[in-house]
This record gives sequence, C-alpha cells and structure tokens, in this order.
Amino acid sequence: MRKFILGLSLGLAIACSTVIFASDSIQALLFPASFEINGSNIGLNNDYKVLNVDGHAYVPIRFIAENLGATIDYDAESEKIFVKNKILDLTDPDYKDIS
Repeated sequence: MRKFILGLSLGLAIACSTVIFASDSIQALLFPASFEINGSNIGLNNDYKVLNVDGHAYVPIRFIAENLGATIDYDAESEKIFVKNKILDLTDPDYKDIS
C-alpha cells in the first residue's frame, strides 16, 4: 500500500508539472487577410498563411517581396534571406554600350 501511495503521489507531481511547463507555450492564430499593395487589392492563395502571435501579424515575406517587384532568395548555408528591390544592372562585359 505504501508503494502505491508513493507511486500515485509521484505520478500526480509529474502530471501537474507538465501543465506548468505547457503554460509557457506560444499561441499562434491563423487568420484570413487581404493586402493592398501600391493601391491594388491582393488576396492570399492557399500556399500562404498569416499568423497572429501576441498581437503581432507575421506575413509571408516571399508574397510581399514578389508583389512589390523585388527578388528574394534564401541561402541555407548562412541561413539568410536576401531581398533586393532595386533596378537590375544587366550589362554585358563584351558590349559596354548595351544594357
């Protein structure tokens, strides 16, 4: 009987401690959103989602960058996202007068 009560009390202690640790979790909500970019209303397709975490909206950067006309790339080795929003310089070194 003694081992049963000891096992029961240890089991309850472990069960209650997991509830305490679970309270530190992050709650994220998916919500529908539409965007107005440069005066045009643009809706998200099913590939992209918008998250709300602690009152902050997290939007897919690829969707925003491409709709602004920027180029975007990801380098897995350096774990860096590159967004370039400037005029592309397309020159040929053999033909300096053509761009």
